[in-house]
Amino acid sequence: MRWLAAFLILLATDASATTIDSNLQQALIHAGPDDFLPVVVMMEEFPDTAGRLDAIRGLSRSDRRTRVVTDMRALATRSQAPVRKLLSASPSGVRDVRVLWGVNGLAFEAKPEVIDLLTSVPGIRRIQHDAGSGRPADGKPALTGPTGGDASGPNPDATVRGEVVAMGAKDVWDLLGYTGRGAIVAVLDTGVFPDHPDIADHIWTNLGEIPGNAIDDDMNGFVDDTWGWDFCEDDNDPRAGNHGTQVAGQVAGDGANGTVTGMAPDAELMVLGFGSSCFVPDSMGWEASDYAVAMGADIITESFIWPYDESDMPDYEGWRRQTETEYAAGVIHVNAGGNDGGSATRLVPYQIGAPANSPPPWHHPDQTLVGALSSVIAVGNISWTNDTIASSSSLGPSAWEDIVAYTWTGYPHSLTPLLFDYPYQNGASMGLIRPDLSAYGNGTTSICPGGSYCGFSGTSSATPHVSGALALMLEANPEATPAELAAALMTTAEHRGTAGKNNVYGTGLLQAYEAVLAVESSVVYFGHTFDDTSAGNGDGLLDPGETIEIQITAESRTDSVISDLEAILTSSTPGVIVHNQRATFPALPARGTALTDAPHFRVTIEPSACSAIVEFDLEFRYGSGSVRHSGFSVRVGKETASTFLDADFESSSGWTSDPGSTSRGQFVREDPIGVVEDDNASVYVQPEDDTTTNPGDTCWVTGNGFLSGPNKQDNNDVDDGTATLTSPVFGAPFILELSASFDRWYYDNAGGGDSFFAEASNDGSNWVTLEHLVTPTGDWGTTNVDLMPLLAPSETMQVRFRVTDGGSDSTVEGAVDEVHVSGVWVDCIDYTPPAALAPNAVGNTLLASRVGAHVELSWQASPVDGGHDAATLYRIERSSTANGTFIETASSITTVGYDIDGTTLPGVHFYLVTAENAGGPE
Repeated sequence: MRWLAAFLILLATDASATTIDSNLQQALIHAGPDDFLPVVVMMEEFPDTAGRLDAIRGLSRSDRRTRVVTDMRALATRSQAPVRKLLSASPSGVRDVRVLWGVNGLAFEAKPEVIDLLTSVPGIRRIQHDAGSGRPADGKPALTGPTGGDASGPNPDATVRGEVVAMGAKDVWDLLGYTGRGAIVAVLDTGVFPDHPDIADHIWTNLGEIPGNAIDDDMNGFVDDTWGWDFCEDDNDPRAGNHGTQVAGQVAGDGANGTVTGMAPDAELMVLGFGSSCFVPDSMGWEASDYAVAMGADIITESFIWPYDESDMPDYEGWRRQTETEYAAGVIHVNAGGNDGGSATRLVPYQIGAPANSPPPWHHPDQTLVGALSSVIAVGNISWTNDTIASSSSLGPSAWEDIVAYTWTGYPHSLTPLLFDYPYQNGASMGLIRPDLSAYGNGTTSICPGGSYCGFSGTSSATPHVSGALALMLEANPEATPAELAAALMTTAEHRGTAGKNNVYGTGLLQAYEAVLAVESSVVYFGHTFDDTSAGNGDGLLDPGETIEIQITAESRTDSVISDLEAILTSSTPGVIVHNQRATFPALPARGTALTDAPHFRVTIEPSACSAIVEFDLEFRYGSGSVRHSGFSVRVGKETASTFLDADFESSSGWTSDPGSTSRGQFVREDPIGVVEDDNASVYVQPEDDTTTNPGDTCWVTGNGFLSGPNKQDNNDVDDGTATLTSPVFGAPFILELSASFDRWYYDNAGGGDSFFAEASNDGSNWVTLEHLVTPTGDWGTTNVDLMPLLAPSETMQVRFRVTDGGSDSTVEGAVDEVHVSGVWVDCIDYTPPAALAPNAVGNTLLASRVGAHVELSWQASPVDGGHDAATLYRIERSSTANGTFIETASSITTVGYDIDGTTLPGVHFYLVTAENAGGPE
């Protein structure tokens, strides 16, 4: 059982009553009371696309991924809590629980009585049969068998396959020097035999996992997942399937054994397998995607589809949720469109299988019906042998509409109207143009198990060629977004078929060389430095109240000198004001770096911004209109690791014991005295020792030892109420991470109302459960808990432990030792600018000129006299009339400022500059 956790997120979609889909209803009719049915619970709450994209604007790809994964896991933890509580209370009726945080769902197997109970749990959108039947897109059975790389590029002595040359990969290697180094491609397929010489050195390694120790070292929920996971067999050896091996070979096969089949011979392959003969429900695809996103995949390549099938219909809403999560996280997903062209049963607009029917990351201009975006590049299949679309290649458009109203009244899953954004309406509307582009598929060659090569065809083959091209593009521009990558692929493809983007070829045949050139950045952000000595405390960190100077270092990735480079710095983070938004650079040398010229960027951090992550958006401008966006983020304050509780109970440490209504058995801090069962001396009711390393010997225990008389196991335990042990108050402002660990012992010989609770509070009044025990532990055990998903941290936090006797005069004992709470919080050193007199007015000295894409303004400094200090800030305001309302458009520390968008607005502009400092405005 795998539980994934984290912290908080956004908002909800439309509300509707909890429903059981029709497929699950039918399964329940035929199920016996002890039958386990595969179920997915989809929660109501899910972030809106626009809000989520606003939250990640300006973040680097790495930070974007971290933010989305953290937020989505937190959403799952918070919103699914009632469901998880019910499942935990039904251990005999539930098994194999899996958290699907990408869609905010839970997958498990449950007995009918548990499914019935779920209908009354709040926050559930629907309960559905875990259906859908994913299959390799070529529709052929996947073969299995034994099987037979580094960053050195393709084997120079090998033959490069003609289709790889024709799609431009060899030109990228030879002329531009990119081979896919650094790009991680997750292969979601049958599995891969990793020992083929052409890919053996390109299998991704999970550096957070120690091989073979049977421990989940990186705590991602998967044990010993050193190179991926097999979601069919639920183990760490995803080596299966000819199909997945062939896919991997067309992404990264480097020709070590004689033939280069891969577009990106230095890309890394993260292997996520569905097995060769496994039933693959929707949930398995979502879980594999969650793994890929969380573990650092840049690209998902999936030559699997979940096709339209009235006997087992895919959950289209779930796939949209998953692909929108991928998109928000900055992961691009390349998917086979399918091989149902000409099918008599799978017809347009449902011929393209899920998730290839999800929207792309960028709207081509011919897609005039515009809806939401997602991560998916859908791929069509051009035959290498005759250079035309294969007759089996599935055709678009796809439809996002009311399926029940337009296609099939028996569609089992409710579909939110929010996803009716690409309607087809039996041809009355354009739908979503699919595919996005095509690549050579039929008649191509890839690697096969055993070190050999074999033919590979279908959209299954076309898809990894596109994925390999994307790996080349990401090496050329590691910060390229899914939208930038998709736009480059589609605008550079060699056009085929009817005019514009069409529903047969998409935008045409993949052209890797042109796509790399389109996304390659001649200038990239290299780094930054802060100077807070003149208007701050000088510690080199961002602190509230400071005005800091920022220098940016740019790096050239071209062999030519760039002599006209400038940068624009902005931030949408509340409490952060960027002054001097524009800076210039000296000549940027070929393949070299340069620092911004003075005056540098200036940024003021307002007092309210402690712990905020400041997201800076950096725009480079150079040449004839070249613009390249980048970004970086910095936290306000210093992240400080702290231990908030460190109790081994060799001293009282401020803990309190409350006997409540108990007649005996309250918590006492002593050296525990072992008590055994009356009729079984090998079973301990109460521990003999604490868990602290010698010389420590004390812990908190309910009662201690036994009183005189018979029934020794039952004459000093908790009776008639609840014994409570409570920690002192701990905490800090602005806590970012907080986790607890504790050793606990629990014995109970009757059950019923007896229990052991570990709890936490942020106010001393409201408590959340960390652990609830109703069966004996049999020994000391250790519990580790991430507190962040469970309650908002504060400066007044506590933990407590409760042992309850339910009143049946049963034997109930508990003990606690080694309680530790640690975390990370943000320490801000507030800065107050020195007192100053208000400055003089600037006067009528403003000069303005149009410079490039902005307006440059200059003025004389505010004069200084006995009653006025020098200005430390100038505010620039703009109006369309001389006597109209002036709106602030920029600010500057120096006597030069820039209206960044001034030249893009029509009409005449009037400007006003005012001076101010800590003494107030002029």
